[in-house]
Amino acid sequence: MCRCGVTHTVALMQDQKRNVDGNSRLTALLGATVLPAFFAAWLVGKVGGPPLATAHIVIALILAAPLAAKLTTVTYRMVSYYRGVGAYRRRGRPANRLRLLGATLGSSMLVVFASGLVLMFGPASAYVTAKSVHSVAAWLALVAIGLHLAAHGAQTRRLVAAEMRPAAGRPRGFGHRLATVGTTVLCGAILAVALFQQASHVHIPRRGTSRAAVVAAHAGHHHHRA
Repeated sequence: MCRCGVTHTVALMQDQKRNVDGNSRLTALLGATVLPAFFAAWLVGKVGGPPLATAHIVIALILAAPLAAKLTTVTYRMVSYYRGVGAYRRRGRPANRLRLLGATLGSSMLVVFASGLVLMFGPASAYVTAKSVHSVAAWLALVAIGLHLAAHGAQTRRLVAAEMRPAAGRPRGFGHRLATVGTTVLCGAILAVALFQQASHVHIPRRGTSRAAVVAAHAGHHHHRA
């Protein structure tokens, strides 16, 4: 009986370790999807300006589901640690500065998306404020991304490289992780297609446009959409 108990404990610890490793690998794959796409969306919006507004919004909408999945995997790891799940406790928690950085990155990206939705669907009176919040949050997210890559970039590259090995050398669960990432991208693409007409009519004013003109143009857009 004692031997069976030890065998069960060892098997449980192995399962938990695979769970931790799988979580880390899935988080890395999602991060390798989200961060370049976020930068691309910012670059298109910043450099392209109003002519590329639709492309900026479409990239951002495709990005929404993978970002939600990445935040979910990180939250699951944190909750498992504080619940006392053995393998997560043995892995340990990040340093306080990295936890603060992760919280800043996640919250700033959520604010970017929330303010973007206000720009698309909100009232004309909220447009100017939402635009300012959107811009500030995007810059904050970019700074956090840079610091995040400095802290975790090498580990992410190592984990993603391991996932890309020939089939015989891939870590266990690769197919499920790849399917998860692909599904989130597909869900984001469906969202982008569903909202494409709305995105194509979003008005982005040129630099220097007065507040009154911005509100009037956005109100006209809402009237046209209605």
